[in-house]
Amino acid sequence: MARSCVGRDVARDLIDVHGTARTPRKLIHGHAVPEGAALLRQPLALLKLPSAHEEYLKLVGSKCRNRIRKAEREGYKFKEFIWNDHLGDICEVNQSKECRQGGPMHGWYARPVEPRYCTENEECYRKYYGLFRDGKLRAYCHVVLCGDFAFFRHCIGHARDLPCGVMNGLLSGMVHEYAGSPEILWFSYGTLHASCAPLESFAKHVGCEPFAVVLDLANDDELQEYARRRRWQP
Repeated sequence: MARSCVGRDVARDLIDVHGTARTPRKLIHGHAVPEGAALLRQPLALLKLPSAHEEYLKLVGSKCRNRIRKAEREGYKFKEFIWNDHLGDICEVNQSKECRQGGPMHGWYARPVEPRYCTENEECYRKYYGLFRDGKLRAYCHVVLCGDFAFFRHCIGHARDLPCGVMNGLLSGMVHEYAGSPEILWFSYGTLHASCAPLESFAKHVGCEPFAVVLDLANDDELQEYARRRRWQP
């Protein structure tokens, strides 16, 4: 039941963020488009998880590998953490840089970080991972597990630690955590489009590729209607 509920939440969130496009009647890459499907307007940046971490290191370029090794040499350690145990560190990371990805930090990133409480079921699919140095959180990622995908909600590093490769180290740690998993096969890291060049560049740098995504909403009339209302009109 938990995965079913979060699947609905993720679908609505994806529709909100990316909007939808008219679904073509023909086959997409040889696959039939199901009735009630919704095609996201923007392609997602997806990383197909390898069977082993070593395969990931071969997939990415030498620049990415060097930054992963730099984070390791600088003493950063990857681990899962509890959100409410590190509210001060999270706030410091969020507010360590006024602008990111071409725009000012706003919304909850600019406010004091509040505790988060979830049910036992939610703890199974809402995860927080971070890079720590000297006991302090220096970069973190909020991940939602849904079906065979891991969707990144927040993925951010402290401004002072970015030159040490913490974002590469964080993604490398995530791959190490889930490589070879029989359940999680893909990481979703935003989109690949020209409106956010820094994010697009980093997504490609860490091994992501653009994929068209079709949401199968055949058994949910409410979500189908929601997707129709969010359809882009040329």
